[in-house]
Amino acid sequence: MRKIQQEKLDKITGNDDGMKCIDDFLGDGMYMFLFGIPTGADAIQFSLEPPPSNTVKKKVLLITRARPPPKSTEKFLITEHNVDEEVIFMEINK
Repeated sequence: MRKIQQEKLDKITGNDDGMKCIDDFLGDGMYMFLFGIPTGADAIQFSLEPPPSNTVKKKVLLITRARPPPKSTEKFLITEHNVDEEVIFMEINK
């Protein structure tokens, strides 16, 4: 996998709306999907809702939970320790 430069990562994570979407997705399991929409050469916008098809230029990154969280009162967080088992990344072409 290709590593991303720190300044590009800072640009992506510097967007409060995008970070809120990421936090909500990784959180308690209310959201099963996270969409990454390219907005430029080095920029991506995250959303919990699918983008309208007329705004998609070429591709969209779809991040989905591998399975619904367990039915319990305890929150099921996705962390760096379980992300490889709990998350699937897909690239969707227009």
